[in-house]
Amino acid sequence: MRIYFMNSRVYATLWVTAVIVAIIGVVALGVRSTLDGWWLVAAGGSVLTALAIRSAFQTTQARVAWPLGGMYVLVTAALLSYVALFAAIGIPWGDIPFWARVAVLVTGAQALFLAAGVRVTGIPFVERVVVPAAGHLLLFAGSVLIVGVLLFGVPWVVTYAVALIYATGFSALALHTFWLGQHADSVVPPRPFTVHRYWEQVLIVALIVGLVSIAIASITLRGNVSIDLAPGISQARIASIIAASAAIIAVATLVPPAVPVKLLRGLTGPISTITQHAVMTLIILNALVIALLFVIPSAFPWILGGYLTLLIVGVMIEYGMVAHALRNRPERSSDHAFPPLTEYPPVTLVVTAFDEADVLPASLDSNLDVLDELSVLLVPAEKSTDRTVAIVEEYRERYPDRVRVIEGTTGSKAGDLNLAWEHIDTPYVLLLDADETVNAGFVARGLAVLEDFPSVGIVQGRKVERHPYDSWLARFVTIERRHSTWIDHPFMHDVFGASHFAGSAALLRHEVPLAVDGWSDETLTEDIDLTLRLYLDTDWRVRYVPGMVAQALNPKSVLALVRQRRRWARGWVDALATYGVVILRNGRRLGWTRSVGLIWLLFMAVNAPLYTVFPTLIVVWLLGLAPTVPIWLVASLAIIVFPARVTIFGYAALRDPEIPVRASPLTILELIFHAYLWIPLTWLIQLHALYLQLSGAPKIWEGTEKDTGKPSKTPSSSPVRVGQARRR
Repeated sequence: MRIYFMNSRVYATLWVTAVIVAIIGVVALGVRSTLDGWWLVAAGGSVLTALAIRSAFQTTQARVAWPLGGMYVLVTAALLSYVALFAAIGIPWGDIPFWARVAVLVTGAQALFLAAGVRVTGIPFVERVVVPAAGHLLLFAGSVLIVGVLLFGVPWVVTYAVALIYATGFSALALHTFWLGQHADSVVPPRPFTVHRYWEQVLIVALIVGLVSIAIASITLRGNVSIDLAPGISQARIASIIAASAAIIAVATLVPPAVPVKLLRGLTGPISTITQHAVMTLIILNALVIALLFVIPSAFPWILGGYLTLLIVGVMIEYGMVAHALRNRPERSSDHAFPPLTEYPPVTLVVTAFDEADVLPASLDSNLDVLDELSVLLVPAEKSTDRTVAIVEEYRERYPDRVRVIEGTTGSKAGDLNLAWEHIDTPYVLLLDADETVNAGFVARGLAVLEDFPSVGIVQGRKVERHPYDSWLARFVTIERRHSTWIDHPFMHDVFGASHFAGSAALLRHEVPLAVDGWSDETLTEDIDLTLRLYLDTDWRVRYVPGMVAQALNPKSVLALVRQRRRWARGWVDALATYGVVILRNGRRLGWTRSVGLIWLLFMAVNAPLYTVFPTLIVVWLLGLAPTVPIWLVASLAIIVFPARVTIFGYAALRDPEIPVRASPLTILELIFHAYLWIPLTWLIQLHALYLQLSGAPKIWEGTEKDTGKPSKTPSSSPVRVGQARRR
């Protein structure tokens, strides 16, 4: 995308005029179906096509990108797009059926996207090949169905599906072309409150409006539901006007002028961006499912059956987790009689830090005091923008005999750990994040496990919140982490043998990362990547010990939480794509139980695209467009499914041995609300992450701003004791 600042007024005037003329043509066609409307659409479309081709040519001349397929494809595709525009208005063969005109225009749009697209180095395969291929295949499939309707007697009802297929394919190509332009301008993803982000917002909103209008019209017409929105104008015509106008605006956003963005500035912030990305992805997925069901109605039972199977399996596993916790409730970490540490334990404490100036002093003071005989290696990120590096240097000066510093210069936690690992001379390493604190028992129990089980390479401890009740956000995050660290992780470890390294709060053998060439700096979640490579390439195993408790801090804000979980989601998407098939191929060596556990673990982190098609299935069923589902089956499923989330989250909160909730009517109501609120939030984050993955957004490691909080004074929320005296 080229943002034009030269002669901006002239360019903006031409751009706005072309958009208005084309939309007027669309309205004229929708209201009266006049030939003049086609001429106006062709006139405005011709100008926008010329601007798009000019943009691609200028980008090529600037040598920041190259045409898709070279200059030959650019010129040929440009000519084809103009031929399609004039053919749609009847030149040279006169009047043609409406759907034939649409198919011709769609072909021209495909040619336009080829002409306007640019090739930029370093773009991931999915964004470079898979997305545009899917878009072109969808448009081609829609045109094939139209030919079948016009020439071979395919039922006319298929056109409802064609409209959705065209809309989704067009959306995919419009987004892809826009993303290519962003890559050429080196602004992927667009930053909040910028011109590029403004035009991404316009594009996404236009595509959402177009897709929703087509979906509503297709579903209602297919279900013989009449909606009187305007006198004398059918819902199909109104949907066509809205969708075609949205398509024109979408094409125009590929070559926008530099215009003031103050009017909609508030809608280009981080939360709005995340929401728009998620909604865009959600609507495209659901539109594709609707189109499939219209073309192949018999697919509904299979799709519904697959959906319900996944849902029931997930719910049964959740109930199984509760049952497992009931049978294997662990003791409090403070009550466990851990073995004493030796006078000079062979352990190096490694602490990584990136923009952690607010939390680092308190955690270092605690760890240096409690673990007073461990050597310490601090790894501050060079790119920290606060006083992190300076604080670390102050501690080196204060503890010259204990504290060493290796400044992280690689730009990622994984790369910095690889640098630090070369300077460790002990057989064991205690790895902590900058906000985490542990007690002597944590280290003693971890060492005991490593000595008792030679095949265990990593002993993963449990992370609990230091201030779990300070705010509604703290309580909201805490309820999910309780489930994850006290219910989920022990279940996956004990039942499936699929425990995973969580990135910190763990004791490692020094040799373990070296066995797989260290941490990978090509992923956003180096922890799960290391875990999977250890399982696949070595005989080392990960052991989870929930009685080893490390205190950590919650994200400071909702935005910090979303950014943290977004990074996790993108990293786990990468892990599933990279290792999913490999895990299944190694099922016999790993053991099928562990393989299934690992696949399920990865799937649950990226399952939103499958579960969020539920609205479509419900709508199609309610309109009678699918086989009837027995009421007894629906009621039975509801009784089983709906209580599952509150059951598992509630048990985790009320029976947590470290930070239990004191039951009261208000806390129970809040617990229920938080338990179910995590479902849409998780889906929102996963869909946003999927959008970023498809757009080829770079993998930038972001730190999470932490809330230092204030210790709660209530007995039920007393934090875990981390300063227990060392037993000699």
